[in-house]
Amino acid sequence: MLAELDRLLDMLERKRRELASGMIKSFDSLKFFVLYMGMALVVVGVVVAFLIIRGIVTPVQRLRSILLSLGRGVFPRTRVRITNDEVGDMSRALGSLIDGLRRTTDFSHAVAAGDFSADYQPLSEEDMLGHALLKMRDELGQRERFLEMKVAERTEEVVRQKEEVERQSRKVVELYKNVTDSIPVRQAPAGFDPATGTPYPGIAP
Repeated sequence: MLAELDRLLDMLERKRRELASGMIKSFDSLKFFVLYMGMALVVVGVVVAFLIIRGIVTPVQRLRSILLSLGRGVFPRTRVRITNDEVGDMSRALGSLIDGLRRTTDFSHAVAAGDFSADYQPLSEEDMLGHALLKMRDELGQRERFLEMKVAERTEEVVRQKEEVERQSRKVVELYKNVTDSIPVRQAPAGFDPATGTPYPGIAP
């Protein structure tokens, strides 16, 4: 009976040791699994953070730089990169704004150079600057046409006045000639000055 109990106790002890060894191995495996999983999560987090910085932060910083340049009146030298996300929507809107400002600048230069037939399309119906520029172009064109008409009228008036002065001058010359031709020439007697009608000095009348 005691021998059977000893064998049973030995068997239970072996099983206990086997279970303990299995649990220790399982814990070691779990420890390494958790360690490797943590390292993998760190690597994945670094990669995700890099992608986020590259995909969001960098484009936002680029847009910020462009906006600051526009605030100083400087257009960007390169086109805005457009992507298929929210940042891309902002980039697309900013690109449209830059194109509109460039067209507005070119239109202003054309109007300043006197090209009042230059074409310009406002950015939208609510584009106050664009509609104000179109109104300015039309008003400047009307003023230029009015001034050209006034200059033409003034030139015609000056030409008419010049012709009238020349005509009156010819009349005066002709009248003077007629008057001088109608006056008989009187011959002065001998010894007299024909201009004054007085005797020359030293000559008795």
